[in-house]
Amino acid sequence: MDLPTFRVRFPAFNKAPDTLVQAKIDAALRRCSAASWGDLRDDGVALWTAHQLTMEPEGREVRIANQQSGTSTYKDQFDALAMVAGFGPVVV
Repeated sequence: MDLPTFRVRFPAFNKAPDTLVQAKIDAALRRCSAASWGDLRDDGVALWTAHQLTMEPEGREVRIANQQSGTSTYKDQFDALAMVAGFGPVVV
């Protein structure tokens, strides 16, 4: 996941400065290891970045809260994807 790709996927955050978005992407890349996430890594990084940006003043206007969980819907989507990514190969 890189800055231009994130901007295309999440245009709602286009008002946030590049340096802030890149810092959040870098942190998400550290959180979502390639070994654990595999092909889902870019999706996980994008969702975690979007969630973290909603916590910043620049992301306030695009914050979409889930009333049940009390967090952003991006975090809820990240958590659901993390469960799939963390499952790894399954032999049935």
